[in-house]
Amino acid sequence: YQRRVHGGFHNFIDTFKFLSQSGCELSNLRDLCYGHAYVHRITFSLVVFYTLLMIMSLDFGSACGTSKFRKLVQTSFFPLKAILLFAIFIITMFISNGFFSFYSKVAVGAAGIFIVMQIVILIDFVYEWNDYWTNNEDVRFQYMLLVCSLTFYGLGITLIILMYKWFGGDDCTTNTILITVTLIAGILYSLAAIRLEHASILPASVIFLYTTVVCFGALQSGSSGEECNVFYTKTPESGLSAQVLVSSLFAIFSLMYSCISSSGSSKAFTLVPQDDIEVETTEVVTEENVASQFSFFHLIMIFGSMYMCMILTDWNPNVNLGSDPTIQTVPHSSGSMWVKLIAQWVTISTYIWTLFAPVICTDRDFGF
Repeated sequence: YQRRVHGGFHNFIDTFKFLSQSGCELSNLRDLCYGHAYVHRITFSLVVFYTLLMIMSLDFGSACGTSKFRKLVQTSFFPLKAILLFAIFIITMFISNGFFSFYSKVAVGAAGIFIVMQIVILIDFVYEWNDYWTNNEDVRFQYMLLVCSLTFYGLGITLIILMYKWFGGDDCTTNTILITVTLIAGILYSLAAIRLEHASILPASVIFLYTTVVCFGALQSGSSGEECNVFYTKTPESGLSAQVLVSSLFAIFSLMYSCISSSGSSKAFTLVPQDDIEVETTEVVTEENVASQFSFFHLIMIFGSMYMCMILTDWNPNVNLGSDPTIQTVPHSSGSMWVKLIAQWVTISTYIWTLFAPVICTDRDFGF
């Protein structure tokens, strides 16, 4: 059955010459090559689509009309937008894989930026979640807060123990250090969350679990060899792995949260306190805020599209797309490993700053 499906897929591609001229006909991993080629084209189509929408949501004076017109463009014409997106995708079919090899390298950096944006959204969400439960008069919410915190810590510690088994060893010093740093950092900011009066254990537990999962993904992506990575393989595999599933769920959650509460999420990126911003008229500010929220949402979607490109192609910008049939692709990259580790350290640093900022910047009102 699987052979018939693959055969039908290849026959469909061969029907259209511009699809079969992507270089994959020379590849020794034809199915994987076509899969990556389509992932690159679909995500690039989304990047172009959301970039156009973001440009139309920006204020360039009279050239783009009033705020009401820009809002109308963002909230209407959905059939035309669907046709536009499909047209962009068709155009990408005529673009060579050489361009998308460059695009995949750009997507690595953009995916790292999305992870940082995802971090800010995550921290904003866990603080909102914590405030809602701690301010609720029903005592059951306090028990649920404790149960959730202990569950997140339990999952994180379990994964830490497994990582020592999967990635540790006598000759795996770097992996052991990275796992230990994740554990020690979690202990330190958890103790700070307990001691500081304005902090809470729930956000600390969520950050600990998240950074542990990121560390796992980084070590799994690393090219440390079979002796220090039980998931190491020299042959790329197709299918949905656990890492892809978890990363996709985090990404979907971030995109949904930024969509549902884009105004709150965009304020999380603002360095200036909202109380310090002078409001001239309610009507003008409302229209401008709506337009700026669309711009923020489109920006999130642009980076999110490239992030999904990296997830679905195993974070490997050097995947051979068929230009040389003698080259075997290896689904591990030290570059993607360090992108994830840097994102983990940014997460830890950002959360620690949220803990100590009220103590350091005493002249600022943080709402505690």
